[in-house]
Amino acid sequence: MATQVQASFFETTYATLSVIGLNNVFVGLIIAGIVGEFSVVLLVPIITSAACALGNGLGYYAWGSDYPVVNRAVAAAFSNFTWMIQEAGLPFYGYAILAPVLCGIERVIFLTIFWGLMVVIFFFRIAVLVLDTRYVIINDPSPDHLALHTALVDRLHLAYFLPIAMAETVSAVFLLMKFSRTLRASKLGGLGGGGRLYRYLMCSTEIRLASLAFIGIGRAITFSFRVEGSFRVEGPYPLAGQVDRFMYILGCLFPFIMFIDILASRLIFTDENSKRSNNIDSVPSDDYTASRLQHSACKRYDINGFATPHVECSVVVTNMASRRLSSGQTVGSGSRDTCMTA
Repeated sequence: MATQVQASFFETTYATLSVIGLNNVFVGLIIAGIVGEFSVVLLVPIITSAACALGNGLGYYAWGSDYPVVNRAVAAAFSNFTWMIQEAGLPFYGYAILAPVLCGIERVIFLTIFWGLMVVIFFFRIAVLVLDTRYVIINDPSPDHLALHTALVDRLHLAYFLPIAMAETVSAVFLLMKFSRTLRASKLGGLGGGGRLYRYLMCSTEIRLASLAFIGIGRAITFSFRVEGSFRVEGPYPLAGQVDRFMYILGCLFPFIMFIDILASRLIFTDENSKRSNNIDSVPSDDYTASRLQHSACKRYDINGFATPHVECSVVVTNMASRRLSSGQTVGSGSRDTCMTA
């Protein structure tokens, strides 16, 4: 589906979107240098941004050039695959936070729903990949063939974008339930500082849910209204094509929300830990030793500052310490077992 009037790469929107993806990757690397680690949570926006840059570069090669048909068909296949990584990879941000802290039946339900949606997403994107590759190989520019191809691809994209929004919704629901329970536990345990962290995490989850659901549902709608002119690499574009490109650009910029969330949550988490450490003198030495043991035992669940077990363990320690302060007892070995199952 090469265009009649060829445009160089940097004269097209493909180039702009690729640069946005590259910029996001560099920002992610800078943040990794600031926090001193590559956590799973941080890798999600970096990988999706790299897929954005690569996918749009391959998209230009496939749809905006006059290279040999076989080369363009291969580029079309790989561009579809990388776009799937970019778009379907965004819900893994919530997954990376949530999966390590869920247990029991909640974990089974969440993993079943989430991965079921991922399978649906994969199936429909592969179907689009096959149709696009076939269209390039056949190389039939007739209006009837283009209309048939567009109709099929639009319907598949409608079934492709909705599960992406649903996957983010599922992650957000389980995250909000987990955060709200831990927030209540921190209040009952007298940890006012922990409440600030979890109020922020709940707010950021709601923002991510609203943003990604808007993008996913919006693209499902706008993509289905595209017409033939929307495939042009170079403008002018019809209104439906412009709206669809706007929604896609929002998806390309979505990793910035994740980067801000990572830095802000780490800042709040560090601030709360600093405030908590200023109060250690009020806890007997045996209780403080038990607190550190519990903190270390739970640290394996920490995902770049999203430490639900940390607050839960601190609630346990605070309650136990207050009881022992009033009774004059020392902390036994059972306190560590309590933390390990938090």
